[in-house]
Amino acid sequence: MFGHQDDTAYGIAWKYEKGQSDVKKVTGDYPAVCGWDVGHIELRDSANIDNVLFSKMKDLMIENYSRGGVNTVSWHLRNPYTDGSAWDVSSDEVVKSIIPGGNMHEKFTQWL
Repeated sequence: MFGHQDDTAYGIAWKYEKGQSDVKKVTGDYPAVCGWDVGHIELRDSANIDNVLFSKMKDLMIENYSRGGVNTVSWHLRNPYTDGSAWDVSSDEVVKSIIPGGNMHEKFTQWL
């Protein structure tokens, strides 16, 4: 199975064009797996970390599933301890802060 992130959301010189897919242009078919990231949903943003609108993502996931595709979802959430990006590793206190009793536990569970 071959997959592609945000396959039908955007590509080379296009965005949100129904039926469009760079993979399909090259191979003649959509990828079997389409990945989606919900990073920034915890901030109540309208779009994810790749600038894909959550409202559009939902529709694209349904379309992919209807074609027989597999959707995967990842969540690169903000660092709840530092408010940095998902890739902020400036502190070794993050896990300790989000588990029960930690000073960021409530914030983290609200995001969930």
